[in-house]
Amino acid sequence: MTRFAFFCHSVISDWNHGNAHFLRGLVRALQARGHAVTCYEQVDNWSLDNLLQAAPNAIDEFQVRFPEIRFERYALDDRFEAWLHRRLVDLDVVVVHEFSEAAIDDALRRLTRDVSERLPDLLQKDVFELSFKVGKRTMTETAFFARLTQERIPVASALRELLTTYLTVQPRVVEAKRIFRQIWGPENQA
Repeated sequence: MTRFAFFCHSVISDWNHGNAHFLRGLVRALQARGHAVTCYEQVDNWSLDNLLQAAPNAIDEFQVRFPEIRFERYALDDRFEAWLHRRLVDLDVVVVHEFSEAAIDDALRRLTRDVSERLPDLLQKDVFELSFKVGKRTMTETAFFARLTQERIPVASALRELLTTYLTVQPRVVEAKRIFRQIWGPENQA
């Protein structure tokens, strides 16, 4: 089971927001395949604000109509990043959908940068060992990098930054030069 978080404008309200239908369908399709999905939306989003003016019980009606869709509303205030960090701890995938506030993307980037900056120290002190979840399997770091090399799996830029840091600090995992060439290409070798 993969745990998903969707940060979206609104899954509750489709008032002038047709993407809500797409998101509901996507959430239900993922759930039908055994995945856990939670949708997060800002408390004061314009679509829901307008819907609540026309239908004050809209949130309750949504919960009756779509009881399987889990959602949580958040405020973009000075506690947001701490709240976000607590939500991300046990997740596998985070999706930030269009119309989401830039503050969400900025906060995620800061958290990623924080991990990237602290990773070398943590790895050298043997504070933790990395494992990678691929499909339903959890792989050791050696197996993960071997598969990455053999199958030429595309790597997202945020993950590429973490992997670059990791390989710089932990070259014993595999031959780092070969991994860099396979993942990033010869022009981007470290």
